Amino acid sequence: MKEYGMVNEMIFDFAVRSIIGTREEQQDCVGVTELSDGLLGIVCDGMGGMTKGALASQTAVRCLAELFPMRPDGVSVPDWFLHCVDVMDESVCKIKDEHNDGVNPGTTVVAVYLSGGELYWLSVGDSRLYIIRGDEIVAATRDHNFSLYVEERQNLGTATSEEIASMEKHGEALMSYIGIGGIEMMDLNRNPFALCAGDKLLLTSDGLFILLDDSEIYGIIEREETVHEAADALIAQAETKAEISGSDNVSFCLLYTSDAADEGLGVD
Repeated sequence: MKEYGMVNEMIFDFAVRSIIGTREEQQDCVGVTELSDGLLGIVCDGMGGMTKGALASQTAVRCLAELFPMRPDGVSVPDWFLHCVDVMDESVCKIKDEHNDGVNPGTTVVAVYLSGGELYWLSVGDSRLYIIRGDEIVAATRDHNFSLYVEERQNLGTATSEEIASMEKHGEALMSYIGIGGIEMMDLNRNPFALCAGDKLLLTSDGLFILLDDSEIYGIIEREETVHEAADALIAQAETKAEISGSDNVSFCLLYTSDAADEGLGVD
């Protein structure tokens, strides 16, 4: 990804949008928390094939939003994200039904923490973080599904012929999610990603990129002038596509960065 001039003071503008699609229940949940030293954005997608998907996503968002600001002095953001993942996983695992029985719920999560000119992210499952800079759009996270699992085993030379043969049938099945009970596959950047004024971030459930490919997403965002206009245009196009083909829930958080000096902030 190309490098642009970085800034020491940065401000963030964001927009959140969500539609239920053709599903009976909205199982996505989005949270944005403005902290004293930055901003935390979260998108969770409750797993429709499991019971209590909506409650799972809500529990995960609430847990991370409440826990993250409690990061102790001296604990790095990546290490705290790792701690939060374990707590979120345990909290979702404990969800029970009206008879107080365990229900095996699950949810994906993609989260970002922005502070100054630095970006950290966490992802478990197949919700994505896109980074848009200049004429590029890049998915910073991977989809933690069966295809990725087999691909990694192939690279290690440990994949079986049966696993390779079943990739086409089971490739999109998630191998990692919040609520699985011990997360081994996730995306987490140990070193901060240096943001530049003008960078745009998109945290989204899979409903959006199933309907719109990366080039469509990029074209819509770049065409519109403001973050709110871009968010409206994205959700409108998703709704149009959903009417034709049906769709999962669609939820996202779109974040724009700018130089605080350009906004008249931090200048004598």
